[in-house]
Amino acid sequence: MTQFQMADANAVHTPCESKQNQQAANSLPLDIREPNVVHEYQQAEGSYMFLTVFTRGDCAFAVN
Repeated sequence: MTQFQMADANAVHTPCESKQNQQAANSLPLDIREPNVVHEYQQAEGSYMFLTVFTRGDCAFAVN
């Protein structure tokens, strides 16, 4: 997607480790994060969710 500067992104089968533990303690506190980076991430994620719901309802149901 050119809007999110991902036109040259490389596709991968699994974007992260399958057994990786995600914990809140490993991330930056909300007040330290850059607002523009958070906003861009939220926009991109919302766009992907929109595409998933309206083009692949079966995938959206499975993830929900």
